[in-house]
Amino acid sequence: MALRSSLLLALSLSWAACSNPQFSEPIEDERCDGAPCPEVDAVRDAAPTPPAPSLDASMPGSPLDADTPPGDAAPATPDASRLLGRYAVRAQFFGNDVGASGVISHEILYLAEITPGQEAGSFALALQPCVDRGKVSVAGGTFRFDVSLPHADRLPPRQLKIVVDEGTFRTVGAPSLIGYTAEPPPGCTPGRSIPRPTPAPWGSSCTCPSNTQALPTQASDCRVVDADGDGKPGLTSQTTGSFAGTSSIGVKDMSQLVDGKIADDRRHTASFQHADESDFIECGSITCRNANLTLCESRHNTVDFAPLPERTAAGQPFQCADVRSGLESGELIPLKPLAFPAGC
Repeated sequence: MALRSSLLLALSLSWAACSNPQFSEPIEDERCDGAPCPEVDAVRDAAPTPPAPSLDASMPGSPLDADTPPGDAAPATPDASRLLGRYAVRAQFFGNDVGASGVISHEILYLAEITPGQEAGSFALALQPCVDRGKVSVAGGTFRFDVSLPHADRLPPRQLKIVVDEGTFRTVGAPSLIGYTAEPPPGCTPGRSIPRPTPAPWGSSCTCPSNTQALPTQASDCRVVDADGDGKPGLTSQTTGSFAGTSSIGVKDMSQLVDGKIADDRRHTASFQHADESDFIECGSITCRNANLTLCESRHNTVDFAPLPERTAAGQPFQCADVRSGLESGELIPLKPLAFPAGC
């Protein structure tokens, strides 16, 4: 929403000693001689005070004339407190897979909560993924398959900070590491094999990585953890269609929300700025290649917020299953097909 700044005009009038406020020139009196003049003071005090000039928007050169059309009130800045509360959120983004002559359409459904932040005027956003799925077409449409995270609702919420600026908002925050940790266990030296601090189904020992800046590509990497609680290393990704299989991946998620618009009815909108790095830990299908993704323009990558009541109709706290049902039925947000946009 456009924001018009308010205008304040300060008028200051000063009077010289021994002067008549009805005239621009001071009154000279030989009896004053630089000292107080009772007679002149009496004349001055008896004179009427001229009215202060009014601030009229119709006056040429008036500050109001330049900024506010006659009869129009300046629109109010949206109340940032309208951000607070629980939401069902749908994010969609689209891109071209340049290396495979393909296109990708992706959708994430969240259960979200916005609370006051630690800094004045800021807010904290917790994004709990409920559904993470996409459609992929490669080789000019020769091959088509769906990809999803079957246990997305088991992942921890992503914690972000919301920054509000003149009725718009955006998020900032550190990347989220999914399927692995930033550092190996204490005592790990590059190339050394050690017992896992917490035994895992895929091995009781692990190898200390030589480069902790790179994503893990082996289940034996000591940084690898079970992100979604399915007993497999990393984060489980599943594909169906032309290519079918299950793979384990590690993800560094750097995505943010930008160009957010605060709505009085709390149906806020934003653009999804998708950004991540990922690699395969275990490859279970022929689709195990990293896409060279170029995103479509931000106007195509949309985020829609739907405010939620405190509890469901059954009197229970909202869960991912409720969010998925409400979004897929169109009950919470009007349905939007996951169709690749024209002109991208």
